Amino acid sequence: MKDIEVIKRLTAVKGIGPWTAEMFLIFSIGREDVFSLGDGGLQRSIKWLYQLNEPPSRG
Repeated sequence: MKDIEVIKRLTAVKGIGPWTAEMFLIFSIGREDVFSLGDGGLQRSIKWLYQLNEPPSRG
């Protein structure tokens, strides 16, 4: 099953959002190629590394 299909099925369950579904893909299924853009730690790290005033956006 493709990543997007897993994310769609998991997020259909109340209380499971995109971040949780992405973490499931990474840590439970072993999909090491998933990059969670919604992860706060990653956003803060990118903001710090590139000396941005605002966290990065998806755009």
